[in-house]
This record gives sequence, structure tokens and C-alpha cells, in this order.
Amino acid sequence: FSIIAGEAMAYSSTKVREILLFSSVAQAGIAVLVFVNGFTGLAFMFVALNATSKVALFLIVNHTVGKLGTDEVKDLKGLFVNNKVVGAAFTVIILSLLGLPMFAGFVVKMGILEQLFLNGSYFFPALILLSSVIEGVYFIKLLVKLWYTKHDVPSVKFELPLAYLVVVIAVILVVFGLWMEPLQEQIALLGGIL
Repeated sequence: FSIIAGEAMAYSSTKVREILLFSSVAQAGIAVLVFVNGFTGLAFMFVALNATSKVALFLIVNHTVGKLGTDEVKDLKGLFVNNKVVGAAFTVIILSLLGLPMFAGFVVKMGILEQLFLNGSYFFPALILLSSVIEGVYFIKLLVKLWYTKHDVPSVKFELPLAYLVVVIAVILVVFGLWMEPLQEQIALLGGIL
């Protein structure tokens, strides 16, 4: 229930922080599902990736809200037009959360789906895939609005420590998405120990 409810609430929200919050509720539901099925290594890796990603996204959004006083998507249109590096990192982190290939989120989500199928479950993988489709729709709509506008763009300057942190997280997500063996070994190790 929390997976579908979280995705539905995120889809219907018009505020960026609410979208991230409700998306986190849905992801927490998936994490509980993975823990309950006994895949502790995958569950810990899923939680770690989501927590790290959401911290970076919330830092960007909270900084923006502090400067502009709003987190309404319509008020943030074109935010990344003048902040391309932060925007690219934000986009990479979102794409990893969606579980797209070339990102660490893909490795973990594929591991979860594979283990659930091997465990004989078909309902839960279908639920996770449905959740990912819904999540993809609202996150892609958000990214399009943050990158493109025909009107004046909001003026926000991101300080270097914040920009560096977000870029480093994005690079790590790409590195572990392309070079999967260390991530898969860590998942296996966590699964074996716990």
C-alpha cells in the first residue's frame, strides 16, 4: 500500500519537496518488502543508495527554497538553465533513483527484481515495475520543467561545497552503474553476513 500510495501522492503534488518526500515513502515500502523477503544485502544497498540520493536532492531543493522562498514546481521552471553543473548532477541522481541503466540504482533494482523472481514471486516485481513507471513519469516531468522555460528563469547561486557534494554523489552513481562488480560484491557480502 505504501508503495502505490507514495507514488500516487508524489504524482499529484506540485511542490518539489513533497514529490521527494512521497517518493521516499514509496521507496521505503520497497525497502521493507525486500527486507521481509530476506534479501538483506540488497535491502541495505537499496536504502543506502536512496538515502544518499535523496539527501543530495533535498540539499539542492532546500537551498533553492531558502533563496526563492518557494518549492512550487511552476516557480522553479528553468532553474538549471543557469546552473548546468548542479542541474546535470541532479538529473543523474534522479535517473539513478529511477533505476535506469548506467547508474547504480539500476544494479540494485535489477538485483531486487531478479531475487524476487527467483523466489517465485511475480506480484511484487510487477508492483515495483509499476511503481518505477509512475515514478518515471513525475520525475521526468519535474526535470523537464527544471531545465526548460520560455520565461525568465529563477536566479539561484549554488555555493561550491554544495555543488561539489552533489557532483561527487552523481559521479559515484555513474561509476558504480558502469563498473558493477564492486557493487554486486558488496551486495553479496552484506547478504552473506546478515
